[in-house]
Amino acid sequence: MKAPQIALQTWTIRNDLLTGADEILAQVRKIGFEYLEVADTGRRTPKAFQELCKGHELKIMGTHDPCLTSDDPQVLIDATKRRAAIFGSKFSTVWWDSAERNLAAKYQEYADLCNKAGESLRNDGITLCYHCYHYDLVPLEGEANRSGLDVLLSVPKQHLCFELDTRWLNVPRPPVSLQVVLDKFQGRCRLVHLNDVDQDDKQATLGKGIIDWRQYIAALRNTQAEWFIIEHTDTPNEWIKTSYRYLTTLMKA
Repeated sequence: MKAPQIALQTWTIRNDLLTGADEILAQVRKIGFEYLEVADTGRRTPKAFQELCKGHELKIMGTHDPCLTSDDPQVLIDATKRRAAIFGSKFSTVWWDSAERNLAAKYQEYADLCNKAGESLRNDGITLCYHCYHYDLVPLEGEANRSGLDVLLSVPKQHLCFELDTRWLNVPRPPVSLQVVLDKFQGRCRLVHLNDVDQDDKQATLGKGIIDWRQYIAALRNTQAEWFIIEHTDTPNEWIKTSYRYLTTLMKA
């Protein structure tokens, strides 16, 4: 089975992209990254950011895009297609921003939106993914054994895949079993955000927190995961280098 490729989520370097984009992208490339997942461009247009990345020999494998809405989903779908065409990216990841996260009916509404968007994007060679948070993994109101993820899994595989985030398997506690979630995905987990957490539930450098990465990496590599994406919400550059070296060393073991 082919080993997953590694990318860096640009949310990790969002502040540097505002104040010193050339310097930070040069550092990212020097560390060893070849690919980025884009959630932040330092307020640049997709075309300008693509040219900047190209100058540093960095490619864009996917994007984090706005949450789908029922108001006018086609506007968001068309905008996603335009960005993907500029970036040459193949994955579009969305999440769900709703206060009603524990209701099956609301998840079904979002599943229907994902089905429509996923079919349209697929026709342009783009895979729609859903980023899973902790609230997607817990039982729905009035249902002991069904989660929001279970509802979203009703969308046909060809129209929706998933992006797992290891942070939200462990925060809030008690942790959710990685294997239980992977069994539910049945090969639909194409992207994985790698986030470690410490005893205080704060993000940590990979290998410095509470997650058993040997067990996680082994389990994830037994699925059809294609990308391991290093992410942090607020991190010094040294964290990126340390985490990248830890991950690449572990994957070679």
